[in-house]
Amino acid sequence: RFNYQQRVGRAGRRNQPIAAALTICRGRSHDEYYFNNPERITGDPPPVPYLDMGRIEIVRRSVLAEVLRRAFIGIGASGQSGADSVHGQFGQAGDWDASRKSSVAAWLRDHAQECALVVDQFLTGADTELQERRDELLAFVTSGFLSEVDSAARHNEQTALALSQRLADAGLLPMFGFP
Repeated sequence: RFNYQQRVGRAGRRNQPIAAALTICRGRSHDEYYFNNPERITGDPPPVPYLDMGRIEIVRRSVLAEVLRRAFIGIGASGQSGADSVHGQFGQAGDWDASRKSSVAAWLRDHAQECALVVDQFLTGADTELQERRDELLAFVTSGFLSEVDSAARHNEQTALALSQRLADAGLLPMFGFP
């Protein structure tokens, strides 16, 4: 029902005169329950959002997004090339070359303590098992991800121009932007 609420909440926007939402139910008890109680699918309050702080993939993507944001601001490259994306303002994928990569790598070396602070901030309140992987996470965001950015930037099958979109598609950044 949460997916349904999200989709119908978006229907009819952008001055569209007509909107429709079609829900197909499978023969499962969950679907049958809401089919038999349609007022619950639109009338029940949505669940409170949460962030799973036990999965390193989620924290790694979020930490990397913040570290890259800071690095691109630091090298004076944030928002360049008109590549506007909810995933971050990191320019176009074609702009990620040896020069941009080396500038980001130098920023990371020069700001290792700042990167460690970002990691520690994101690990605040995280599961103990995840906090124990701090050094692994820090190594990834201070240099380990650079070759993966190379690969995503050069990936010819991707149609996205924005580097941040390609990084999100490759699983390096969160798929959905933060406010």
